[in-house]
Amino acid sequence: MAIDNFKPEDREKIYAMAENVTGNCQQGSYRREIIISNVLRRVQVKKAESLDQYLQSAIANDQEFAQLLSAFTIHTTEWFREMPHYKKFEALLSEKFKGTKKFRMHSGGCSTGEEVYSFGLMLEAFRNANPGFDYEYKAFDIDPVSVEMAKKALYPMKDLAKIAANYQNFVKKMDKEDSFTPDPNIKARCSFFTDNLVKLQNMQPCYEVIVCRNVLIYFTPDKVKEIIGKLVMRLVKGGVLVIGHSDSLDPKAFNLKTLGNSMYEKL
Repeated sequence: MAIDNFKPEDREKIYAMAENVTGNCQQGSYRREIIISNVLRRVQVKKAESLDQYLQSAIANDQEFAQLLSAFTIHTTEWFREMPHYKKFEALLSEKFKGTKKFRMHSGGCSTGEEVYSFGLMLEAFRNANPGFDYEYKAFDIDPVSVEMAKKALYPMKDLAKIAANYQNFVKKMDKEDSFTPDPNIKARCSFFTDNLVKLQNMQPCYEVIVCRNVLIYFTPDKVKEIIGKLVMRLVKGGVLVIGHSDSLDPKAFNLKTLGNSMYEKL
């Protein structure tokens, strides 16, 4: 019979493993309890008799390890979350990036894709209105389960109400399912892959806009500096970094100029 709760030493083992695998700082009771319940659910699904038995089987099986990694991460995302960013982005497209032939965008911690496709709807509308403009969008998350959901791009019909009417032209309602999906032109320009913010590689500047929202709060200040430094390195001169309203950074430390609403321009 599968266990229905964890001993204190089991809980500490889960926290330590989650921190080791994801790089996230396991602080705050809210975050810890979510991770514990997520892992417990996987233990029960697999009918394991102990945490150790479950972890051994997860490590030996790629598919279950992906589920465990997903259990270690917290996914809070929705369509057009933090609306001031989208309003400002709309203005930036018209004022700053209108003449760009190939606009390149990047998201870290993209979860199940709603954030990427929200920006994608705006980019597609802008592309339709501005001949000669095109875009590509590369996004990643540490959780392979979320990345697969983002690639499938099927979202429940109840979420359609969160999308403004002028962008609903760029989604397609699925006939046999109670769901919708972004326009094929958007999906063709958005790609998703797994990567870890803590282990980002150095890269040449190539992106006009980089989004990394509401994930930095899970890292220590030293890690945040490291992550921001790597992301800024990926921005072209004059490119824009967007972080969450609950995140913070010192613009001068990264040669950035604040644009307001947790958006920064690379000088």
